[in-house]
Order: sequence, then structure tokens, then C-alpha cells
Amino acid sequence: MGLFSREHPEECQFRRRAHLLLRQRPQNKKRGGTAAYPSFYAPPKKGKQLIKGIYVITDSDLAFGRGHLDITHAALSGGASIIQLRDKTAPDEELLPIAVDMQRLCREAGALFIVNDRVEVALQMGADGIHVGQSDRPAGELRRLFKGKILGVSTGTEEEARAAALAGADYVGVGPVYDTSTKKDAGPALCGEDIERVKNAGGGLPVVAIGGISEENLAEVASLGVESAAVISAVVLSPNMEEATRRLVQIWNNGYSPRRLGAEDVD
Repeated sequence: MGLFSREHPEECQFRRRAHLLLRQRPQNKKRGGTAAYPSFYAPPKKGKQLIKGIYVITDSDLAFGRGHLDITHAALSGGASIIQLRDKTAPDEELLPIAVDMQRLCREAGALFIVNDRVEVALQMGADGIHVGQSDRPAGELRRLFKGKILGVSTGTEEEARAAALAGADYVGVGPVYDTSTKKDAGPALCGEDIERVKNAGGGLPVVAIGGISEENLAEVASLGVESAAVISAVVLSPNMEEATRRLVQIWNNGYSPRRLGAEDVD
């Protein structure tokens, strides 16, 4: 079956649009890119080592008219290390060009770009990685689809973390750390010991703490020794998203303690 098979016209149209969008990107000869697939779409190397710092999840539904690109630009300007595109309602063809531009902004800033759940979008535009929850497509299946890319899996129990590690995940999202209204199906808040058990069950995979994290409690999260902290409301609901991100980055950098949660000593 060819790239633009006629057997599935809607999927064929989407793939053709993705292919054309990628071809429109400028050539980057200095870094070995091509006009069709420039270097900023190259898969990240050593994904586990890149999961660190403030991880901003875009949610345009919460952002009072600000779009995914507005949030991305502000968060990157404020120093975010990772951006995740999260949109449960927009059709793939609408998200695709947005994701392409988000990826470009992230690469220009030296940040990672992750897509939440939207597998076709992530595959077609070459995201750095994909993040899925427990009710999304199986992590093992996505590991095969996203070879060389980052795979993140939301977990809340030791069993889920163990399964994620066996499936080949590069990191686990663990939470909620605090009560949150952003994710309606989030379970009860986890304590520090719960997070440590989940990390250990995951074989030491990097942990991204998520759920109710704000400026007021981020220092406590950083002191746990998790590799990253994911935020939504703390940025997208702020009147100044860039400044909000900058404050979060500063708090994180001042409080991060890699020696906790059984991490190895560092020089």
C-alpha cells in the first residue's frame, strides 16, 4: 500500500497535507537537514536524559482565547524545557499545522515537543515524542510506532509504572501530586512516598510530576527529586504566561534535588 493509498481517502488526504506542510519548511544545510524533512524534525537522542525541568502543557480551552502557539511562545520565552500539545477535541487536520509550528518554536528554543495522544498528528509531523494515558492506545504498540522518539506514559500506581517500563517508556508522568481540576478523571493526590514507590517500580525511569502544581508548591515538588514538573493552569491561566513560566523555572532551579527518590549521587 503506497503512502497516499486510495483505500482510505480521508487518511490519504491528511497524510498528503502533512507531507506538503513538511516540504514547505526551509532547507537547513548547516545541520544536515533537507527541504522535505529539515533537521528540526530529527528524533531526539537519549530521550531519558532530556526529560528535565519545567514541562508546560498547552490547553487552549483554559487559556481565555489564547491558542496553542501563544502558550508555546510565552512558555519557551520564559524558559520551559518541554512543551506538550494537548487537545482532545480539534480534528487532526486542524492540529497538524499548529503542531508543525510548535515543533519549530521548540527546536529554535532548544526544547522538546511532545504530543498528547494524537498519534497521527505526532507521526505525520515528526514530534519529538508522544505521551499517552492509561485509557489511550497501548504503550507497547506506540513504542513500535515511535522508534527513536520519546514515549511518556501517565501512571498513578506501581503496577502502571512497571507496565510502562516493560513497554519501553522513556518517562512516566506521576500524579496527581496535588488535587487538580484540570483532569476530571485524576485519582486521589499522591504523597512523596507514593511517588517514590511508583518511580522504583518503573525501574528508575524519569518522573514527571503532574497535578495541581503551582508556584506555591513547586519548591516542595522539586525537593522530591523528580526530573520534571508538568504544569497547565499555573501558566495558561496567568495574565502573563511568560513571566509565570520564568518564575516557575527559577523556583525549580533553586529547589531541584536529584539525590531524592533513590537517585544516584551526582558530582
